[in-house]
Amino acid sequence: MEFDFRDGKESSREAAEEKADDIPYYFMGHHAFIAKKCDERFHREDGKCGNIIYSKEKLFKKC
Repeated sequence: MEFDFRDGKESSREAAEEKADDIPYYFMGHHAFIAKKCDERFHREDGKCGNIIYSKEKLFKKC
C-alpha cells in the first residue's frame, strides 16, 4: 500500500469538522483520539493510508 498525503489531509479535515470516527487513544498518560478506524497496526479499516492522532482540547482551543 502506498502512502497518499490526500488521505492524511482528509483525516485532518474530518477531525477539524468534527466528522471523524474519534477512536479514543491513550499514550503515556495523554488522552487523544485517532481520526479514522484502524487495526492494532494502524491500518485504516476503509483501506486508505494516512491517519492522525489528535487532542480535541488543542484542536478546538480558542485563542
